[in-house]
Amino acid sequence: MLTPGLWTVSDHAPWQAALDAYPAVLALVAPDRYPFFDEMVAAQVDGLGPVAWSTAYYRRYAAALVERATPLGADWDSVMVERALWANGARA
Repeated sequence: MLTPGLWTVSDHAPWQAALDAYPAVLALVAPDRYPFFDEMVAAQVDGLGPVAWSTAYYRRYAAALVERATPLGADWDSVMVERALWANGARA
């Protein structure tokens, strides 16, 4: 039995893969609210700082893309913004 607060990395390592996959699952379930995470896109979003592979970073990334899509109109969602930024980065 594990005592909370005394866990080691090896004690909860099996759960780490599930936690790391969380943003990818959200992107499949609700792509309009949870865009695919791409480090090339993330690097182009002002205010996010260095790219980090964490849930907290992904939340800020997704919120920034949703926020950017809103003023662009009903035809735009976070996925469309992500794709536009990806295309911009791909030709750079």
